[in-house]
Amino acid sequence: MSGIDPTSQPTEQASSANNRSVIIQQAAQLFVGLNAVWSLRCALGIPFQGAPDAAKHIIVNVLSCGSFFGDRSKLTEIGLVAFSLHDLQDLVAIGPGYHAENILGRVHFYHYRLISNAHLGISKNVAGSPENNRFGNTRFVDEKQMRDLLQDSFCWPIDATRPELGYCPIVLLGHTLDVHLQLLQQSLNVDISNFGTIVATTDTRQIAREIGMRGPHPTGLGHLMNRFGIAHRNVGTAGNDAAYTAIVSILMALSPELYYNLHPLDPANTAIKTPQAVVDAIEAHSKTATKSSYGVARYCTKCGRTGHVRKYCKTMVQCKKCLAAGREKSSTTHVDSRCGFSP
Repeated sequence: MSGIDPTSQPTEQASSANNRSVIIQQAAQLFVGLNAVWSLRCALGIPFQGAPDAAKHIIVNVLSCGSFFGDRSKLTEIGLVAFSLHDLQDLVAIGPGYHAENILGRVHFYHYRLISNAHLGISKNVAGSPENNRFGNTRFVDEKQMRDLLQDSFCWPIDATRPELGYCPIVLLGHTLDVHLQLLQQSLNVDISNFGTIVATTDTRQIAREIGMRGPHPTGLGHLMNRFGIAHRNVGTAGNDAAYTAIVSILMALSPELYYNLHPLDPANTAIKTPQAVVDAIEAHSKTATKSSYGVARYCTKCGRTGHVRKYCKTMVQCKKCLAAGREKSSTTHVDSRCGFSP
């Protein structure tokens, strides 16, 4: 895949004061007064009368964060999905494809686990274990690398050879986004609004409401996945949640073009290919199509060494804190310094 890789090159420290370039200001004006559906449609390249030239530089970042179930203030992972309008421009001629498969094939999927907390919340009995990431490839990073990759993701140069142009305008998308942004501030002291590049923020819940979703929990991520017949596989981990958020948001925003006022699962829309088949293909494609230079691919959350993962660790460990507290089984999963339980 061509175009954006938001983790491929570090940028200088950014601030809102020096990032509000003319291009970002023009792009921000485009979204004034637009609802959530049309904000995403514009970011996907749907023609909009009066759209400035700056719109062609838009990048969409989808963000999801995971925390330890025993202490929700402890960040354990980040899921980041990104795509650029630049990469989608040639699709005007060929269309989005069945269930937006042409668009989804140009989306980048990233999953980062924070080394200091990576050992937390990985029980096979806990829903959303970060070891069950399905999209892209997991990378283990330290706190500095996590802050750097977030900055790079939101401060992508329009043209690396012309720094005076500033950074690409960012449309930020998420599910219960306010919760994830608060976690970033609490755990990493990162406020991504300070980067000064975000021109619009939208949430799947608002998109769902605007297209008239109904039901007991009409804006829940699971309910939205059900609408498109997408299986709930390993939801609750940041990488997967970011991916599913991006997928269902795109399908909702483009429903008029994709489904012609019929239900997404109407036989007329699934005779050739189902949404689940598209998701399966994108999941497999993402394993080879998305690369990141941050952190390491293999880190053992049991012994704390790189080069292998917990599943294949032969080291015998025992946490004295857990053993003393009667958590004998848990004590063999980590060393003392990695204990996440309260004394």
